[in-house]
Amino acid sequence: MDDETASAEVGSARPSPPVRPAGRKLLKWGIAAVVLVGVIVAAIVYWTRYVSTENAYVNANRIDIAAQVSGPIVAVQVRDQQHVKKGDLLVEIDPRSYQIAGRRSPVSLLRCAEWIATWPFYRPVTRLA
Repeated sequence: MDDETASAEVGSARPSPPVRPAGRKLLKWGIAAVVLVGVIVAAIVYWTRYVSTENAYVNANRIDIAAQVSGPIVAVQVRDQQHVKKGDLLVEIDPRSYQIAGRRSPVSLLRCAEWIATWPFYRPVTRLA
């Protein structure tokens, strides 16, 4: 039985795992915690640096303007965000196109009057009553 007992004791006696120092394990967990905190802080700084929205509205006074005559713009007399008053000069339009049209209009008016005078049912108004 001595042989059986000796063989049973040898089989049941397992070698114990090697003991690691607690300092190494603590160091690894400490490094992992520092890296995790660093990633969280970097993410917060990155995503909160700029304000953004998908549905933004500007609450400002906005007025559309239109010219009374058309033509190419020669000069702009205002800057962005400048306050203007009624009657202030905003832009200068090249006057050549409407000066030419102004010279043509009396001639066109005379031609129209001559053309209307040729209508068979035309009677000029001589007296207003």
